[in-house]
Amino acid sequence: MTLQEFLFPQEAIKYQSQRQIRYGGQDYVLYITNRRVIGHKIKGFVFKKDKVFSVALEEISYLKYDEKGLVHKKGVLAIETLDQKMRFEFEGGIEDVKVVWQEMQKQLGYVEPLGAPTAYSENSHRAPVRILDERLSKGEITIEQYTELKKTLEK
Repeated sequence: MTLQEFLFPQEAIKYQSQRQIRYGGQDYVLYITNRRVIGHKIKGFVFKKDKVFSVALEEISYLKYDEKGLVHKKGVLAIETLDQKMRFEFEGGIEDVKVVWQEMQKQLGYVEPLGAPTAYSENSHRAPVRILDERLSKGEITIEQYTELKKTLEK
């Protein structure tokens, strides 16, 4: 199967990692679409199977990039969801993971698309709050959850 078979209608790939990124002890090609972050790999030599995971961009509340290691440095990208039930941690070459982090920031509205990769827009701190507002208005979260999550974001 191709990745196209896993995309939603009107979903478009905005970025594809050049090298595989490690998640959960396995290597995946990461894709960032206008709706999700998708990890895809094909398993098996004779009988090929797709292995796919995804997280909706609107559910992401936290991104953190870090570099680890003294001799063999690697980039580490941590992602948490709004409800804090899911945490993703990706590892790979410093430049590979850093580019994924920068592309995710663009898709989440944290950086200006035409600006420098790490230049934050004036409204970057408002993007997660906007998502919380939308989730509250849709009835996906209660006012108590909204208040607690908003406090977490303001730290």
